[in-house]
Formats: sequence, structure tokens, C-alpha cells
Amino acid sequence: MTVDSINTPPCATCGEPLAGKYCSKCGEKIHLRHEFALRHYFHEIIYQLIHIDAKIFKTILLLVTKPGQLTDEYLLGRKKKYIRPIRLYLVLSMLYFFSFSFFAKAALLDIRHLVKFDLTNRLLPAIQAKQQLLGSLSDELFYRTINQQLNNKISLLLFLAIFIYAVVFKLIFLAKKRYYVEHLIFCLHLMSFSFLRDMFFLPLYMVQKPIGFILALVSTVIYLFLAMKRVYGAKLYKMILATIALYAAFGGIFATCALFAIYQVLFV
Repeated sequence: MTVDSINTPPCATCGEPLAGKYCSKCGEKIHLRHEFALRHYFHEIIYQLIHIDAKIFKTILLLVTKPGQLTDEYLLGRKKKYIRPIRLYLVLSMLYFFSFSFFAKAALLDIRHLVKFDLTNRLLPAIQAKQQLLGSLSDELFYRTINQQLNNKISLLLFLAIFIYAVVFKLIFLAKKRYYVEHLIFCLHLMSFSFLRDMFFLPLYMVQKPIGFILALVSTVIYLFLAMKRVYGAKLYKMILATIALYAAFGGIFATCALFAIYQVLFV
């Protein structure tokens, strides 16, 4: 036993002897009392804020400007410079739905518009019944409340749906012999881009929602194609077919989430 190992306290988490700043067994940082000094703690907070801001900027810049490269970087083990996929998704999804809650006219789904596409003629009576139940609300406040509930439920369902969407990727790219989680990471980055895109198009959604949706559709198809080309790589015609199939699959998944959310908000 060396003099250093005697003077150095053991790891606070696993009890292993420490030979440096971090435990070689569990990675825990050495525990020193002076870290609780106000000056040190203040410096640590400033460092963490600057470090997180830098990572956010690098991550978003790479996500937007080079489709698929952020996924490639993560899969190659270059993780320190960027925000983890699940954290990026959660941060951007919260910002996305938070921004839409302030701009009701730009909401992802508006129950008033959905009535036009209801072939079963069950939606309007359900809306009227719900409005009677909440009788004291004005029309505008009622629809704002319902739309917010609807979009909040869809946000939660979409997070769960990503795990299903990754299964679709796994099946389409079965020949690539990638792990399921590799496809999941790609899906998380794809959805993160979608949230950013919609926040960027928010002013357009406010004034011309149909044009906004068309541009969103086109930009996402292009982004999906370029990202898959970088991450998966295949012949051009296969990538085109995969893009069509995957976008159609997402449309089906999103429609299912929307229908379930409508059922939860209006019929339960």
C-alpha cells in the first residue's frame, strides 16, 4: 500500500481506493469538503451553465446543418461534445409544446378543424357534450382548453411512439444488422429536428397554417432522406423507397396517437 493510497479517502460510492480525481471502478469524483464552500459552488454553477450552453449550441448546429451526422458522432462514441439524444429530445419537445401553448392559433391540432374531416359524424356531438359539461367557459376559452389538453396528450404519446417507430427502422434496415437502440437514437434526433423546424415555422403557422404544413412536410422528407443517406447508406432508389415508407409509417403512427388523444379528451 502506497503513502498516497493511505492519505487519499476511499470512493464515497463504492469504497474502492482512489488513485486520482475519479474512481477507476465506478467513475465517482473524489469527495472534498471545500467543494461546499460558497465560492467554489458559485464557480461550479457558472461552469455548468456555460458548458451546457456550449453543448446545446454545438448539438443544435450539427443537428440542423448536417442531417445524420449527430447520430453518426454518437454511434462512433464521440458523446462528450453533444447533448445526449434523449435529453435533446425532451428539452426540444418541452420547448415546442410550451411555445404552442402560448400561440393557440398555431397549435399542432385544432379540434375545430378536425370536425371537417370527421366521416363518422361523432366528433361534433362529443365536442358539444364536452362544452355543456364545462358550461361556464366561453367558446374561445373552451377550444383553447381542449386543444391544449389534446396537444399535451399527443406530446406524451409521441414520445412512446418513437420506440415503435424505431422498430419500423429496424425492420426496413434489417440487412444493416444494427442494434435496435441505434435506430432509436436516429429517431430521437429526427424528432428533435422536427420540433426545431416547427418552432422556426411558428410565425408562418400563425398566418398560413396550410402553407406551413406543406413546407414542414417537404423539409422533413428532405431531411429524412439526407440523414438516412449518411447514417445507413444504400443505393439511391432504396433510400427513396425507404424515405417514402418511413414517412408513411410515421403518418400512421401520428394519426393513431391523435385519434387516441381525441378519444381520451372527448369521450372518456
